[in-house]
Amino acid sequence: MKMKLFSRVVLWSISTCLLFLIGFPVVGFAQQVRLTDDARVSSSAPTTNFGKTANLPVVAGTDRSFVRFDLSPLPAGTTGNNVAKATLRVWVNNVTTAGSIDVIRVTSTWSENTITDATAPSLGSKEVTGVPIAAVQSFVTVDVTPLVKDWLNGVLPNNGVALVANAASTSVRFDSKENTLTSHEAELQITLPGPPGPQGPAGLQGNPGPPGPQGPTGPAGPQGPSGPTGPAGTADIPSSRSFLNANAAIPPSAGPRSGVLIDWNVVQYDTLHAIQLGPWRYVVPTAGRYRVSTFVRYDPNGVIGAGQIVQVEVYVNGFDYGGLGGFQAPNNTGRADLFLSGDDEIPAAAGDQITINLFQNTGQTGYVTTASHVLVERLGN
Repeated sequence: MKMKLFSRVVLWSISTCLLFLIGFPVVGFAQQVRLTDDARVSSSAPTTNFGKTANLPVVAGTDRSFVRFDLSPLPAGTTGNNVAKATLRVWVNNVTTAGSIDVIRVTSTWSENTITDATAPSLGSKEVTGVPIAAVQSFVTVDVTPLVKDWLNGVLPNNGVALVANAASTSVRFDSKENTLTSHEAELQITLPGPPGPQGPAGLQGNPGPPGPQGPTGPAGPQGPSGPTGPAGTADIPSSRSFLNANAAIPPSAGPRSGVLIDWNVVQYDTLHAIQLGPWRYVVPTAGRYRVSTFVRYDPNGVIGAGQIVQVEVYVNGFDYGGLGGFQAPNNTGRADLFLSGDDEIPAAAGDQITINLFQNTGQTGYVTTASHVLVERLGN
């Protein structure tokens, strides 16, 4: 019984062959379309039509064969961008002389019922060159994906392909659709991709690139809520300028009081610049910032000449911290009172000793009799 003479365009799904491209209907089977035309032409019979013969010979120098397929059964809207792969498959039924063939684009129209060597269509560029043909009773497959894409995208009209000998001694035959013995007519297999598969696992993270340039500062965000209140700090000790007179129970050498005025009493001081760590000494009870002030009275009955200067100096732990100032005797009569206050604060630790000396800076031999008070203020931490 004769078999139906059809060729197959097989739509392959990459995954399950059940789904088609996004936007196309679901396809779950292979569709068949007719191989519309296949024929050979021969220069040995240039005006003879061989469209109904059972074989497609390709013989060097004389015979060429042509095949053409109908792509209309593809889903509506299919373009070349949807084609993953297109393969031409032909059956070799006889090899007289092994060799190779070329697959060439056909660029003009033709029909198997009228084609002859004299009226053969024009050919374009070669799709594949040097396809080896050696084994008989076997299929030969050729990748023609670019050509099918051009057909579907309208770059080139679908006029099929020509099979032409490449080697000078080639003489082979392929089945045509009229061959009732093997019925292996030419096929064009078109693979259309299926839906995307599941996402694979993430790869290893690459090395970080260099930091980019710093962008502009963004706008300030809204103010956040207030944080919890911290613990209360240590209260600073306020200064005091209470003028309290010392008495015999609090000698000047002890004086462990801050912010009080202690009587200096009446003492005599060497006027020859002899540095004395006393006559008045204050031991710092608490670390902090201190200031020293004095109230000095010049007694004209002392031995000091008119115009000579009496200097007040402050020492901390035996080192001269600086003078509070001095006063000049106006003459040998009368009395001069002067309040001298330190301009600098003295940072002192607990146990430091602050001492004050009073002396005449002219080097005159003798003693100066004065009466003075000393004020030590703790200004804070």
